[in-house]
This record gives sequence, C-alpha cells and structure tokens, in this order.
Amino acid sequence: MVQKGAKHFPTTISFYQGPEYKKKWNRCRLQIRQAESRNVYGAMSGSKKYKGAYQFSPEFSIGAGWRIQKSMREQGAPKEQAFQIGEKLRATPAHRWHPFYQDWAFWSIFDNGKGKSHWPNTRGSVC
Repeated sequence: MVQKGAKHFPTTISFYQGPEYKKKWNRCRLQIRQAESRNVYGAMSGSKKYKGAYQFSPEFSIGAGWRIQKSMREQGAPKEQAFQIGEKLRATPAHRWHPFYQDWAFWSIFDNGKGKSHWPNTRGSVC
C-alpha cells in the first residue's frame, strides 16, 4: 500500500484517475511535477522539509492524507479500510508514498485549479 516512492517516473499519465482527476489540468500537473522534483516521486528538497514528486511539506502531507481518507469514504470504501490507509499516509513522509497516492494527493489539493496557488511556479504558465 504505502512504500518508498520510485525514483523517476516521467510518464504523462496520472497514476490516479478517480473523481478528483481532471484531464484538462494534466499539462499543469506535469509542469508542476517537473518543476518541483524533475518527475522524481522519491525526491526530497535540500532542507529535507519538502518531499515527493509535488514537494509536500509535512503539514501538507497530513492534510492530503485526511482528504484521501474522506474521498475513499465518499467513493464507497469501507470505513475501516479508508481509516487505515489515511492513517498510514499521515504517518509516512510523502516521498515514501506510492506514486498513486502522491498523484491522488495532488489532484485532491489542486481541486480543479482552485488549489494551484500551493505551487508558486504555476504563475504565468499553462496553469
């Protein structure tokens, strides 16, 4: 379920394609991922504060874990299963999350473009 993120996945396809995924924003996601980590899901910033393909802070990762847990429940996952996955994500640094969960977290926070301000490099871009 949660494991160390793979080193490099330059694929243009999002590992997560559930309800939060919006194809029209995929180019923006790719630009953010490239700018933040050079497409490395196991990336860490020099300060080691920001982690994963989208460079989540610890607080951001915890919030994303809650959002994924809520989304799982909304999609019909059993309460216990959603809780266990959410709890595991919140306890694990983002760069160790499987790319599926990193992409899901991105789409959940990005929220059809409303959350793009979390990534400053979106100004003046395809976003």
